[in-house]
Amino acid sequence: MVLALVKLLLKIVNSSYTSPQAIFKDPFRRGENILVICDAYTPAGEPIPTNKRHNVAKIFSHPYVASEEPWYI
Repeated sequence: MVLALVKLLLKIVNSSYTSPQAIFKDPFRRGENILVICDAYTPAGEPIPTNKRHNVAKIFSHPYVASEEPWYI
């Protein structure tokens, strides 16, 4: 049932201007609740100004940086 809800949520989210990046169990509501982390974009496909994950993903995917290990968990 949870998987079906996740697929439905991803279908809804994908039809808007967001792009799901990660799914986590909700530590606050617990049970079968989830949190979905998304990137947000304008209708033209550009990242919105507060979409910092977009720039970070570009930096971390650079070959020089990708070979390094982050200092955080």
